[in-house]
Amino acid sequence: MSRYTPNPRYPGDSEQERAAWADAHARAFFFDEIFGGHEGAPAVQQNFCAFLRCVDNLLQPLTLGISPASRQNEEVTTAKYHI
Repeated sequence: MSRYTPNPRYPGDSEQERAAWADAHARAFFFDEIFGGHEGAPAVQQNFCAFLRCVDNLLQPLTLGISPASRQNEEVTTAKYHI
């Protein structure tokens, strides 16, 4: 028995229908659920970029051994480093 509580924002009566709808609208669903709106909205873009900076800051010590606090150029991201 499913513990799912129906959400009127997303169509579908069965779990499979809801999953199919989410797959078809994955990008919009992601931005709406995680960042609270359409991906083109300025506030959503700022939240998304802030999220990516946090992820980048967490990954740099793990992947490159570079602490964000010790970087000389704060604008340089993991993607810009060449080893």
